Amino acid sequence: MEVIKIRHSDLNAENEITKNIPFECSLEIAPGLGQVKFNSITVKGYILAEAGSGIEVNRQIVAGGGIKAGEQIEAGWWIEAGKAIVAGKGIVAGRAIVAGDQIEAGEQIEAGGVIVAGGGIKAGEQIEAGW
Repeated sequence: MEVIKIRHSDLNAENEITKNIPFECSLEIAPGLGQVKFNSITVKGYILAEAGSGIEVNRQIVAGGGIKAGEQIEAGWWIEAGKAIVAGKGIVAGRAIVAGDQIEAGEQIEAGGVIVAGGGIKAGEQIEAGW
């Protein structure tokens, strides 16, 4: 499976992605980019944001594999992964957070709706679900 790499040159002045992300790929975000902004992300493979980079999405983040970020993972709607969801800081979704394996954050885990994990759920700070 192809790995799409996001670098500083793929971002505009507001740190929004300008590159097209195909479904049949895995996505890697270079280190030190801060919160990289997307409208929506859906990939068949994994999503990895290296140290100093995070993911901020207006709608949903969906990955067939795992989702991992050195910083925050944030979605206006939901975050869903076939494997683990891991963030160095917080994991926040307006609706739901769903993982086939564990959910782990260095800070808070928050969802406006449900939090569901096939493995454990661990946060350095609070865990909060709306439903």
